[in-house]
Amino acid sequence: MRTLVLLTLVLASLIFGSLISGTARARGEAPVPAPRRLLIVCPHPDDESLAAARMIALTQRTGGSVRLVVMTSGDGFRKAAARTFNVSAPAPHDLYRLGLLRRDELAQAAHHLGLRQDQITLLGYPDGGLDRLWDSHWAQKAYLAKNGHDRVPYDGAFRPSAPYTGLAVIEDLQRVIADFQPSDVLFPDGNDIHKDHWATSAFTQYTLAATNASAKAWSYLIHYPQFPKPQHYRPNQMLLPPSRLQGIGLSWHSLPLSAAEVTAKHKAVLSHRSQVRMMKSLLESFVRPNELVATRPVKELPAYGAGRSPLRSRKWPFTLLTDAAGDQRNPLVQDGPASDIRECSAALVGNTLEVAVEFAAPPSRHARFRLQLRMPDSADGTPHRADLEVAGDKLHTSPHLPQARFDRSGTRLFFSLPRTVLCDSRTLLLSTEIRDAQHAYDTTPWITARLPR
Repeated sequence: MRTLVLLTLVLASLIFGSLISGTARARGEAPVPAPRRLLIVCPHPDDESLAAARMIALTQRTGGSVRLVVMTSGDGFRKAAARTFNVSAPAPHDLYRLGLLRRDELAQAAHHLGLRQDQITLLGYPDGGLDRLWDSHWAQKAYLAKNGHDRVPYDGAFRPSAPYTGLAVIEDLQRVIADFQPSDVLFPDGNDIHKDHWATSAFTQYTLAATNASAKAWSYLIHYPQFPKPQHYRPNQMLLPPSRLQGIGLSWHSLPLSAAEVTAKHKAVLSHRSQVRMMKSLLESFVRPNELVATRPVKELPAYGAGRSPLRSRKWPFTLLTDAAGDQRNPLVQDGPASDIRECSAALVGNTLEVAVEFAAPPSRHARFRLQLRMPDSADGTPHRADLEVAGDKLHTSPHLPQARFDRSGTRLFFSLPRTVLCDSRTLLLSTEIRDAQHAYDTTPWITARLPR
């Protein structure tokens, strides 16, 4: 009887403790300790006001330092330029003017958030083109942007006349990180469906790996279907993460704002007047009593001796990435579950890198599938990448991958690459995509993994 009573007390204690923990999570405790040196990376002016007000206030209130890096000047929004300057068809110089205006709006918003001008770094890369810099304009040909330029045109930018290439972005971010030495970095979540946000997440992860930075990584979400919900001004309603992005490896943290911080955040949001004219309800829907940030653990790929790949097992011993179910981004998708990427696994098997991708249903043979790898910290110090595309039953690869292979089995695609493709990197960035000739159906976030030595 005494044993039963003790067991009952222990169970009650565990349940009560769990409830307290759950209540604390729901209440949204701020991260402890507060960031000492917080680096915030934003694709556009206004993202800082939507997602980073609480982290800025928390850091500065506790004596820490904040540095805000804005990747673009927001000079690619044609409809905003048309309305702002009362023109029916904005020319490149109108978009350049919009970039100058949004820079001024950012200064006003930053003031409401408690930031000085010397805490803000404007890079000046192309709004609406960051994904092109990450992918097709990585090193060679500079990207010609909507503003009519193929290099940074803004005086006062971090590096005026820097070419619109991915490597130039990496070089700038590396310099910022080396100079500021952040303890924490806040940047867009890779699940964000806006291409500039998705690419900024990739650029930031790449640079953190390339510099071997030990900073704590936090992410924030702006663009996602039915988020925030509702998309109206609701200063007393808690901001909740999308249900699809729960239970897929992200840990969400709710950061409470004081009434004064909510007021300051609202003023900062309204300072971006050119954007408020276009999408006031969306922007004000981020004015809530809390903000959301997420963390994702960086996993280490397992290593096995040469032999049958463990990824051929019915149940994988290791899952690198779980993608949200039913999150295809294009309304024209006809394949339904066949275009829905669900999970990705990878492992080193002898001298081979094995990658497996699971779909909700057997993937269509008429669709194209892309596997993309980036090795940011290779032994020779040179950025390396590997791109593979499956079209029908034919594999197309980067020129240096003649030994790469692929095959299908049910709902899975399997890839085998020589281990030398990793170039002795310590870190691997990986993303997958399924598409047709015009549209991407489903794209996974870029995810960072450690490689075993």
